[in-house]
Amino acid sequence: SSFDAIKFYDLDIYLNKLMMRAGLMNDVFQRDVKQIFSRQTIATQVREGPLKQIERCRIKIESDYHDRRYPTSACILDLIRCSVVVESVPDMMSGLKWFADCVANGQGASIKRFL
Repeated sequence: SSFDAIKFYDLDIYLNKLMMRAGLMNDVFQRDVKQIFSRQTIATQVREGPLKQIERCRIKIESDYHDRRYPTSACILDLIRCSVVVESVPDMMSGLKWFADCVANGQGASIKRFL
């Protein structure tokens, strides 16, 4: 087999750069999400999630995105994660609208870079 420079760069350089950026932005992202949900009226619990593991990213890229254009690593959109727990479906819908409106109005600057 021959050396695939594009695949090497995609999975070993580009993906590592994405992971580094995710690690650097994680605290700010988590803070912004918590601040947005702290200002609304429904009861929520915001839980920080772990960064997606690089090995899981590689597997997902090679299995789910192998037919996408270079750089396939850019298809991984959930490196930084959190969850918001609410009590009911109507609260979930209300909270989602609140979140989208806040981000659209410029709150949570780190989030806007992701959406």
